[in-house]
Amino acid sequence: MKAPEVVIQKLMESGIETIHDLVKAGAKPLGRKKITTTTGLDRADIYTVAKQADLLRVEGLDATNAQLLVSAGIRGVADLAECKTEKVLQRLAQLNTTSKAALPSADQLKKWKGLAGDLKTVLYPDAEDLPYPDLIDTNLEGQNNPREEMFTDMVEMVTNLGRGIAVAQQEMDEQAIRTQKLINAKQRLRDMGLMATWFTIPDATFNLKMNYSLVREQGAEHDAPAGSQRFRIMPINARTQNYFKLSEGMQSELNIRFASLPPPPQISQPITVPSLVGKTLEEAKVLLAAENLRTGTVTTVSGEPAGSNDTNVTAQSPEPGTDTRFQDRINLFIRRKTKPA
Repeated sequence: MKAPEVVIQKLMESGIETIHDLVKAGAKPLGRKKITTTTGLDRADIYTVAKQADLLRVEGLDATNAQLLVSAGIRGVADLAECKTEKVLQRLAQLNTTSKAALPSADQLKKWKGLAGDLKTVLYPDAEDLPYPDLIDTNLEGQNNPREEMFTDMVEMVTNLGRGIAVAQQEMDEQAIRTQKLINAKQRLRDMGLMATWFTIPDATFNLKMNYSLVREQGAEHDAPAGSQRFRIMPINARTQNYFKLSEGMQSELNIRFASLPPPPQISQPITVPSLVGKTLEEAKVLLAAENLRTGTVTTVSGEPAGSNDTNVTAQSPEPGTDTRFQDRINLFIRRKTKPA
């Protein structure tokens, strides 16, 4: 992915370390706005690298060509799948009159277009980012366009419902975490015993009315051997039902109930930090592991350990008796025995 080093560094610091992470986090305008808030980067820069990352999902399309396509007006995989290849090539040539960059050939672009058509649309453009004039084939708008994926697999439909609930729950959890951090930052509020309010979606029930049919998938040849069969469903909608003449199809209902489950006790309950001062480094590690805590940084300080031990813990952070959570890190300060010269 072609991006300024400062942009890549900021993204990595925020936990976005791979192309997959960036596409997932920046798929929608709201997600890109969240990345902008977290990293402090310009929103336009985030949007540009998100479009490049989406194009890199196409096999054989490298970072240089992804950058070229974005500069030409291709906003992602969906645009590439429906672009007019000759117009894209003309646009690239216009933009690179003074550059010596190698442009993709017509065959390469057609190949990428075909591969993009097999990919699911993930990135959604900003509302103000309209398609470049005459670059995208818009003849399919309002028709039975396979890119719109009118027919959805049952598994995908259920998964999308669950994902929406999970995202809503995650946003509520993140808000509670932010509130708790604000409380923890002020000693007076902590001493008052204030805690953030946690909200949980206890139950979500969906009743889906569907048309469904058993369809046969075959290759390009009409006389090819029978292919695999798949169960396809589509939500009932009066307009699409009339437009696509689906009234002959059978109808059914699917009731789905999503229920929340409490987290394991060891994850949600606070853990009291044990006293490690006076222990050897190995003893401290064993004790922390037994409490479901992890050893953090180990800093060597001046002085000799007590007795015949090779190491001796002199201090720790957080302090003994402090409340921590599952798998938190405890930093240790130790003395090491000086090895004879």
